[in-house]
Amino acid sequence: MKIYIFLVLQLIAIISFCQYPTWIIYDTSNSGLPSNMVRVIETDNNQNKWIGTYSGGLVKFDGSSWTAYNATNSGLPNNNVITIAIDSSQNKWIGTMGGVAKFDGNDWIIFDTGNSDIPHDYIYSIFIDNYQNKWIGTFNGLAKFDDVNWTVYKTSNSNIPVNDIREITADSFENLWIGTYGGGIAKYNDTSWVSYNSSNSGIPCNIVYNIAIDADQNKWIGTAASGCGLVKFDDANWFVFDTTSSGIPENNIGQIAIDSNNDKWICTVGGGISKFNDFEWTTLDTVNSDLPSNIVWAVKIDAYDNKWIGTAEGLAVYNEFGIVGINCEASIATLEPIIFPNPATDRLTISFKRDESSEVKISIFNLTGHQIEQYNTRGASSIIDVSSFAKGIYLLMIQSENRIFKRKLVIQ
Repeated sequence: MKIYIFLVLQLIAIISFCQYPTWIIYDTSNSGLPSNMVRVIETDNNQNKWIGTYSGGLVKFDGSSWTAYNATNSGLPNNNVITIAIDSSQNKWIGTMGGVAKFDGNDWIIFDTGNSDIPHDYIYSIFIDNYQNKWIGTFNGLAKFDDVNWTVYKTSNSNIPVNDIREITADSFENLWIGTYGGGIAKYNDTSWVSYNSSNSGIPCNIVYNIAIDADQNKWIGTAASGCGLVKFDDANWFVFDTTSSGIPENNIGQIAIDSNNDKWICTVGGGISKFNDFEWTTLDTVNSDLPSNIVWAVKIDAYDNKWIGTAEGLAVYNEFGIVGINCEASIATLEPIIFPNPATDRLTISFKRDESSEVKISIFNLTGHQIEQYNTRGASSIIDVSSFAKGIYLLMIQSENRIFKRKLVIQ
């Protein structure tokens, strides 16, 4: 086989391709992302993405440009951003390891233990109800803030099971569902409490980090203890999905999101992200997809059905039908490399966003993991002769100076 190096980037082919890619990966090397550890993603009414990172602060992405906010250049109180909620006036409520920040696009207001009744500065969850009350989960209690008054719920003054609050959401009947560290789940209707734990219900573990409620009002509960996995509660019955009883790849569950088809997108901390349609499991990981890390903390589904996925090694955007709503020119900068055509028959072109002055290693593997071919190249574009390849599916791995890209390659 021969490999031909071309120093002229094939712009027409790239621009055509970048209109509807299925994956775009953003990290600190190719975008304005301030940290690769993406913990939370929220979307405002203009489809701007507000991205909270661990150690890098907050960043806004409008589809083309990035605006970073941190403890040095803004009023953000701490660079560890754990949770974000947006109220009806489009104010951003940002939970950090140093209190809560309210940001209206211009001004910052900070709420912490020094200037408010918030019970702790470690903020794990913020939920805004239909009356615009802010429910704030902290390391030491649950707080309700109506923009004037604070009400704090602890084990000492309520029937909340423990003070360490990790998740807050609400069902269509305005019941709050509260996930705790060590106390299972609490349901609160603004009057009475009901607790569900491993002693009195079908929930197998008492460490609950995430809860999502689907269109049928089923509660999908993510646990963080070994051997526990994902739990579904239909208000009568409990169903446990773990690595021994289902297709879920990992029992340590991150965020859960429900898409427009009522499919569940389940982040796992170590196994990638799984889609569950109530019958079948589909898992995307670093082996079978472009997902940059199997440690997945967050997922947000936008108005275009793009999945914004926060991992330990960057931000991934995925849409099985093609990503839309992101500036094409901005996407070119992140689609590194571009591979076309795919499926291929005789020749495969691999193009980079810039001339690669350092050596790039291109390897092709079959589905059993056996390496079929390897090439070393430099330049902006390479063409590989694949005419002698058997028809089928292969893994293409491209290793540049500081990045590894994996793509599925189909030969037909």
